[in-house]
Amino acid sequence: MKEIYYIFENENKKKNCSNIKLAANSLSLQQNIPPQLPEWTKLKNHQCFNCPLHSSKVKYCPIAGSIVEVIDFFQASASYEKITMKVESKNRNYVKDTTIQRGVSSMLGMFLVSSGCPVLTKLKPVVKFHLPFADYINFTVAENMLNEIDDLCEDIE
Repeated sequence: MKEIYYIFENENKKKNCSNIKLAANSLSLQQNIPPQLPEWTKLKNHQCFNCPLHSSKVKYCPIAGSIVEVIDFFQASASYEKITMKVESKNRNYVKDTTIQRGVSSMLGMFLVSSGCPVLTKLKPVVKFHLPFADYINFTVAENMLNEIDDLCEDIE
């Protein structure tokens, strides 16, 4: 099991901790999703144009279902509210003074690729190297490195 803790602390020292648990081998999100989810999470409400799921077989969008608690917690918060965010995992810890918007954005990336969405699941290997607060330069370097590895693998085959 891979666990990542996202700790949001506002200026009044109020904290929210989200514990993201991922299966060790598959990197799939391991969370208890309530059996009754809000109407907005239903697949038929706003299905992505490239989503292969059928609302007759799958009632809820996997991503929407996985982020309900995050949305509920932060819905009354201003996105520009200043926070101190800590991200803790087995191998690394990060701390950054930022805003709720940027902190939640970093965390949502984990939910997007590990929730069971059949389109974004292709990005799941990147979860192993998750960099909270990554910027454009981090993504560009990572993309170039992944392209190099992909080219090497093709040469071996």
